[in-house]
Amino acid sequence: MIIFDVETSGLVPGQHQLLSIGAVLFEGSAEFYQEACVPEEFRTEEHINAEALEYNGFAMQDITDPDKPSPQTMAHNFVQWCRELGIHGKSLHLGGWNVHFDINFLKANLHDETNWPFGYRYMDVGALAWAFHGAPIGSSKIADRLLIPREPMPHTALNGAKQARKVLYALMARLR
Repeated sequence: MIIFDVETSGLVPGQHQLLSIGAVLFEGSAEFYQEACVPEEFRTEEHINAEALEYNGFAMQDITDPDKPSPQTMAHNFVQWCRELGIHGKSLHLGGWNVHFDINFLKANLHDETNWPFGYRYMDVGALAWAFHGAPIGSSKIADRLLIPREPMPHTALNGAKQARKVLYALMARLR
């Protein structure tokens, strides 16, 4: 399973942009991290939410760097990285905190789901934490409850993926 997280310029795929993808293998040490350059036609207040940038720590100069790939190229690079992991004979499965949000942004940037290499079962770590806690709970509070370190700051897609993996490991240990 691949645990991943994305950072975006807002909440709506297609309107807002994918800014970065971070991923780790659930069992393994492989990591992926890449940032994107927002295309010029999407550099407006309609497409870039200031609150989103504040949350994920990106500044305008970070997301307009022409040396970075487009969000679509970054999404394809992530899929290629996943394929190159060499997990044969099994579907690649995705997991993460609020994973459907991340998957929707990933799909919005791939435009060709015929090459979707992932299974259709996803591990939503946030939903599992909610079930364990008995109510909605954030990643910092569940980390405290599970006696694991909180996510290091600043929040990045890679840090988010690593933290989701730690929480999932801790939750699974409690189930055994």
